[in-house]
Amino acid sequence: MSSRRRGCVEFDLIHTLDKVRMILVFSCVLILATAHQSLSLNTSLVGLAVALAALASVWSYFFLRWDELLVRGRLRLVATLFVLLDLGVATILVLASGGWDSHFDVLLLLPIVFSAVLFSAYRFALPLTTAAVALNWVLLYAQSPGATLDEAWVITGRLTLVFAVAWFVWRLTRVLERERRTQEAVIRNLPEGVLLVAEDGSAILANPRFADLCGLEVGDFLGAPLSVLVERPGYGVLRRLLADAFRRPTTPLTAEITLEGRYTRDLRCSTVPCFGAHGDLLGWVVIAEDVTDIKAVTRVKEAGIGILSHELKSPLASMNMLAKVLSEMADQLSDSDRQLALETIQSETHRLARMVTDTLDIARLEQEDYKLAKRPLHWAEVAERILVLHGPRASQAGVALVSDVAQDLPAVLGDCDRVLQIVTALVLNALQHTPAGGEIRLSARAGSDRGEFSVSDTGCGIPPEARELIFEKFGQVPGQEKCLSGERGLGLGLYVARLLARKQGGDLLVESEVGVGSTFRLILPLAPFEENAVSEAVPLASSAAAMA
Repeated sequence: MSSRRRGCVEFDLIHTLDKVRMILVFSCVLILATAHQSLSLNTSLVGLAVALAALASVWSYFFLRWDELLVRGRLRLVATLFVLLDLGVATILVLASGGWDSHFDVLLLLPIVFSAVLFSAYRFALPLTTAAVALNWVLLYAQSPGATLDEAWVITGRLTLVFAVAWFVWRLTRVLERERRTQEAVIRNLPEGVLLVAEDGSAILANPRFADLCGLEVGDFLGAPLSVLVERPGYGVLRRLLADAFRRPTTPLTAEITLEGRYTRDLRCSTVPCFGAHGDLLGWVVIAEDVTDIKAVTRVKEAGIGILSHELKSPLASMNMLAKVLSEMADQLSDSDRQLALETIQSETHRLARMVTDTLDIARLEQEDYKLAKRPLHWAEVAERILVLHGPRASQAGVALVSDVAQDLPAVLGDCDRVLQIVTALVLNALQHTPAGGEIRLSARAGSDRGEFSVSDTGCGIPPEARELIFEKFGQVPGQEKCLSGERGLGLGLYVARLLARKQGGDLLVESEVGVGSTFRLILPLAPFEENAVSEAVPLASSAAAMA
């Protein structure tokens, strides 16, 4: 038995046509039973019309699967056949009740109305139906015996009525169709998934985004009631999204849904009841929104706050303990112990300053209107300052910090202090992951329009799945605690470094092999004129303070 779900506007129109046809059948039966003596009827023709109309209505209303026809793209074709059948039935009734003099000739206008309503999007459907009806009347007129001038005016009036009805219905349905298609287009192109659920629990309309979130096709929502549909395999997401709608709420409800799988997805589902003008419940609008990115940012912020809080506790606790020792036992400590305590306090102070600087840098750099003071600079100068700033620290860690940057490379365009900050972050990251006896090498090269500065190390390397993670805010590579030569940082250095590189029109990339080492490549655009690339000294004091 056919589903009578109202999956689209066409279904409502087709079922309305079925009801009109059934009313016509009952009227004909009533006429045959009560007026066969007062009217000139051809009972056999009337019986044929009644049989055809009854068969079409029963077949359409109970057995024909309009939903499957819609999915297969054959809905319009079958509906066209029914309109032609209705035209034939009306013609038979007119012929059976007197032909040109029939009292039921107005029934010939019904196929025009049905054609305009069902096929308003098809340009030639209504003209062809109108032409068929007009031809029908002309043939009836031609077959009437002894046609007079008065009857000629009658045929003229009837044809005028046909074209007037066709034009009016066409204009009316065009307006309605435009409004419907506008609403559907808006819903279809919304970034959120939208499903309209009728009061009887069937799907009225689903946009592609909603189907995509459920892992389905739009046609999958048609047919069976949604309460039956969600019990099928593969409809688990739809079942969770419709959980509130199945409760038939009378107030808006919102639910957060997390979908576990290869990738975690977070959905926000809102169920809003729709009421008619008289307060009657018409159905519900289910809006599904993918909030995975928003949730991910929230999780990162929460994790960052937790990490930052934890990292701040450590130096503060050390400083508090040392300050207490110095205040209570200053006269009992040797000069070397006091010096060690002061150096430790200074080191922890610098560590706190780096955390605060990184946090403030992120807040400033993430603003779209943040500008950098870009000017020509040479990679050789950057390498020299890095050797001065971090050579002693590398020697102390037993790591060779070497440079083979050529002096004659063309200048690049960037902010001197910020470029030094990026390279410093790369060198400190390499020192942290390179064991004693290893090497960190600085190199550079120039392309046609870009310059590249590389920091290569012989450390533990980065697994492929973590090569983008390290550039995320608070990103940490799991399982590398054993190869760290110092305390794990906040995971902000490389995030800030890439942000700075992209703010200067460049990028920061990484190549790595686990157990062999990593190479970070800073890419910046070349300065427009080599002669303007004047060597500018970066004040070591300010640079050291900025990097400390």
